[in-house]
Amino acid sequence: MRLTKRVSRLQGDIITLASDEMEGREPGTNGEIKARDYIISRMQEIGLTPKGTDGFIQAFTYFEKANQNKEL
Repeated sequence: MRLTKRVSRLQGDIITLASDEMEGREPGTNGEIKARDYIISRMQEIGLTPKGTDGFIQAFTYFEKANQNKEL
């Protein structure tokens, strides 16, 4: 694939993932699921092979920190 086509596709991916349609992508939200599904479909399109037992989805634990700079 030519570099200009790759750059154009990458820009499209970034625009899609940053769009309002992704609803912010916060963990545990519908936006996260939309972004996850989009990324999985793109990985499949380019021929990546998933590892592990659950395809491209890997479980992990995260801890949400309080935003100390957030205004009340």
